Amino acid sequence: MKKTLTKLDTILIAAVLLAAAALAWYVKAAGNNEGIQVQITLDGEVYGTYSLAEDREIEIRQASGHNRLLIRSGEIWMEEADCPDQYCIRQGKIHVEKQTIVCLPHKLVATVIPAAGNGNDSDVPDVIAQ
Repeated sequence: MKKTLTKLDTILIAAVLLAAAALAWYVKAAGNNEGIQVQITLDGEVYGTYSLAEDREIEIRQASGHNRLLIRSGEIWMEEADCPDQYCIRQGKIHVEKQTIVCLPHKLVATVIPAAGNGNDSDVPDVIAQ
């Protein structure tokens, strides 16, 4: 028995392809790091704000320990920390607004934020699952 595509099958295939294209565009747009920054806070106080467009190494030494964050190719991650659980290192690379890296023992939080003047966060999801 030979099966042929019906009109409904064709519409369904077109809808799936359109949804896939829209999702691919959204992911690409969300990954655009131009004008995106990371804000690092220690114990609730702003330590510094850095552009993700500029590669750099951020070394933070304090009485409770040290952390080393790297910014490369529009992403930031915790490269080194002397905290006991190392959870902050396992959080991986981040680059999308509102993503965070947290080192609880050192009270350090790195959050991806829009650049000053780019406060339009209506198209950014509230939660990113990895």
